[in-house]
Amino acid sequence: DFPPLPSEERYRQQLTYTNGQILALLDRLQAGPEDQDPIIVIQADEGPYPEAMMADEATYDFLEATQPDLERKQMILEALSLPGMPPGTVPEHMTPVNTFRLIFDRYFGADLPMLPDRAFVIRSNQHPYEFHDVTDRLPGAG
Repeated sequence: DFPPLPSEERYRQQLTYTNGQILALLDRLQAGPEDQDPIIVIQADEGPYPEAMMADEATYDFLEATQPDLERKQMILEALSLPGMPPGTVPEHMTPVNTFRLIFDRYFGADLPMLPDRAFVIRSNQHPYEFHDVTDRLPGAG
């Protein structure tokens, strides 16, 4: 039996493995003919939980989150490969609600209007359906 690894080390190992798998997949996807470049979307749904929440998940209230905690939670990974799209096509502060609207509009002529780029949090785990707009608390958002 091996002694358990600290959680940070397990996370690092999982991240290293996952990154390798994603890069290998991207290489395979992009290895096809140049005229068949795929549309690629890699997206997370939320940033990491704040340490204060991890310490007391039962009572943590996002409406009282510190500015750094709120910004960290709202930082969402979004990596796009959009073949044939000119630079500047994707607005700098576009939120994920508009990712597929942009893709369906530009590639498939769906003519979907863009939705407002807003950021929301739930109040707490005890109030999972109580959403609050925090866009004004985030630099460059909205």
